Amino acid sequence: VQRIPQTPIWIGFLETGARWNELPQLTWRDVDFERAVLTLRAENTKSRKARAIPLREGFVFWLRALAELHETILGQPPHRGANVFLSPRGDVWARPSCNVMRIFDRVLERAKIPRVDPEGGKLDIHALRHTFASRLCRAGVGLVHAQNLLGHSDPRLTAAIYTHLDVEDLRKAVQTLPSTEDSTDRGTSTPIR
Repeated sequence: VQRIPQTPIWIGFLETGARWNELPQLTWRDVDFERAVLTLRAENTKSRKARAIPLREGFVFWLRALAELHETILGQPPHRGANVFLSPRGDVWARPSCNVMRIFDRVLERAKIPRVDPEGGKLDIHALRHTFASRLCRAGVGLVHAQNLLGHSDPRLTAAIYTHLDVEDLRKAVQTLPSTEDSTDRGTSTPIR
């Protein structure tokens, strides 16, 4: 029996910043392939407000391939109300469970990512949401944009909790500043007096 691949849901978490209770509730009617937009319905979001997330081309490709695979494995094209992300057996993911965490642990193991980060924090599915926020910040996305993509009511929450930058991220920021040196003094070894 062919199983439903789980790679698309993990990519989905990284590409959308969705919470566990948001992404597994997604149905095919929530995916607009023409506009490349995914809509998280209000009844499935923590804030109880709908959220539209633009999709990158690569993730749209994954979703199209997943729809075709559903048809092959389940024997019929997915209807608009069918869930996009299914368990390996083709069942709807109802809630976080030990099975989900076992799959997540295997993903981390295959990617050679430690289950515990250097600060002692344990990686879980919600960490993928933090990764999405940090990737937005590293790409120079403004805080208000990140706030809206994550569905936060306040940008301070996005800034304080969800973005994790290290010294190399900060180095890149500092290196973007214009030089403060006088161009005639470059390369000289004249000490500052």
